[in-house]
Amino acid sequence: LIISFILINAGSAPSIPSSGGGPSMTSEDLLKQMALSTQLKMVDTLVYSKKYKVAIKRLRNLEQQYPQNADIENYLGYSYRKLKQLGKSAMHYQNALRINPMHLGALEYQGELYILYKQYDKAKKNLAKLERLCGKNCEEYLELKQALKTK
Repeated sequence: LIISFILINAGSAPSIPSSGGGPSMTSEDLLKQMALSTQLKMVDTLVYSKKYKVAIKRLRNLEQQYPQNADIENYLGYSYRKLKQLGKSAMHYQNALRINPMHLGALEYQGELYILYKQYDKAKKNLAKLERLCGKNCEEYLELKQALKTK
């Protein structure tokens, strides 16, 4: 599929309209977005295989290539939290939420970090924000709610 896309667009860089009437996306932008998505899937595999140090190394490289990316910051926060480096974790969750204040994963995981710090009121604020953003049946809301119940 990617090769077909490249061959079809060889020698030109047509604009591909983005949704919402914003600026158009070039084929180069689309390829960069696809490459990032592929890299994040590989990081996801590392993270859920508990290979946090390897994931952090890859994420640091991605952070240089794709600055201001909330997903990268969220994965960094998660990986550092799992390695018990809570200060670094907090910083990356804050970065993710500065970039995208509605990032559901970062809100959930930051809430879980607040629980580790016994800052239950802050965790409950994140839970309330998740409820407003995605309702009481979304995965992030349910996970944070469960984490609060166990404390």
